[in-house]
Amino acid sequence: MYDELYAAWRFEVENAELGGLPSDFYARAADYLRKIKKENKMLDKKTVRTSLLEHELERVKYMLHELVWARYKKLVASITESQEIPSDLLAVEEESMSAVFLSFAESYEKFAEKLLSGHVLSQASNTSEKKNHKRIVVRF
Repeated sequence: MYDELYAAWRFEVENAELGGLPSDFYARAADYLRKIKKENKMLDKKTVRTSLLEHELERVKYMLHELVWARYKKLVASITESQEIPSDLLAVEEESMSAVFLSFAESYEKFAEKLLSGHVLSQASNTSEKKNHKRIVVRF
């Protein structure tokens, strides 16, 4: 798993385009982190093996953090530019999140178009009506 993570991290950092990840990549990365932590807890803290595992754990966390943020930036840039992202490049988690963000981006574009065309938005009028209420009576 370390080699696969390293290859994915290196690709994302060095290239401007989005690289492909297997659909179960993040699940396997999380399992790999748990395995390292569990193995590290079982060993004596003064051994060389423990020191190596701690170093590996820190490197894995660093690469995962950088990988996730690099992919996030690329995904957001692609979505805001209305580019189609092939689902085979995305992990399962990224695919579901990008679908939600894409629908948000489309809704916001429609909102901006209506606003710029001078149409009154129904959501804005509803919220202004709700704000006019200063007191609420609650009966038990």
